[in-house]
Amino acid sequence: MKIVHVISGLDIGGAEMMLFKLLSTMDPEKFESVVVSLTSKSVIGKRLEKIGIPVYALKLRKTGLSVKSVWKIREVFREFKPDIIQGWMYHGNLAAQLIGLLS
Repeated sequence: MKIVHVISGLDIGGAEMMLFKLLSTMDPEKFESVVVSLTSKSVIGKRLEKIGIPVYALKLRKTGLSVKSVWKIREVFREFKPDIIQGWMYHGNLAAQLIGLLS
């Protein structure tokens, strides 16, 4: 099963640590995961990459989603073809829902 996790950012925080714990314990033979950070990879993104989880950082500004950023997310989704889209935190949930509708 393919899962895309969309999260606001990957600085050290509660949701980010839970995402790391979840992905570090999931069976990679059953689940293939990708993380899309709306901002940067930061500390947790680098840790995820060390355990083999691909991380895409969109480097969005505080002004919100642009057409270019929506296009980038859409391309990740089209290439990966996820079975599940999991949003984390408010902005991650909003972006996941928007891209889910567009994909």
